[in-house]
Amino acid sequence: MNTHPLSQLIQSIEDGQGWTDREVSRRIAAAGHKMSHSYIGKLKNHPIQSVNASMVQTLAIGLGIPETVVAEAALASMGVHIDTSRSAGLDVAIATDEALTDRDKRLLRSLVKEMRTDGEGRREESSNDDGPRVPGGPQSDGATSRRHLSAVPGSLSRDEREEMYRRAEQVDLSREPFAAADPEDDSDDDESV
Repeated sequence: MNTHPLSQLIQSIEDGQGWTDREVSRRIAAAGHKMSHSYIGKLKNHPIQSVNASMVQTLAIGLGIPETVVAEAALASMGVHIDTSRSAGLDVAIATDEALTDRDKRLLRSLVKEMRTDGEGRREESSNDDGPRVPGGPQSDGATSRRHLSAVPGSLSRDEREEMYRRAEQVDLSREPFAAADPEDDSDDDESV
């Protein structure tokens, strides 16, 4: 018997609910999907070689848990661990945004890197003294000076830094992140795992 994260997840839910593999299979069938009890047993007792969206979605229905939980357990069973830190989320969002050009992605990554580095310095500075902030850093209105952006690391040319500054000035910092997104709309869900 192979115990891996997906196996442990399935068994834990079954034990907690008093279900068997057959009961999970019945729940899946009642929702209009198909997954045999023997396949569920195979998922629990054999190494996971691959996953697909259909398997993740169907198993999540049968277990009554979010698809993301099943997907993370399945991936972990294959040795793929997901970094759920906030910085990884931002890096992934930048990398996967098809609306951004490669140049825009490079500019954003450089800006974020600088903001993270500068933010660490400001946190240390604010814990050490309550004096005025370093000129050229973020302004009281959230803007950033040109001098500050000239310190952005990486291989950005002067023109690219100027473009980054111009775009940063256009950002509405008062808007909530992702405010336009409808939390009930799941129509754009990716079908792949």
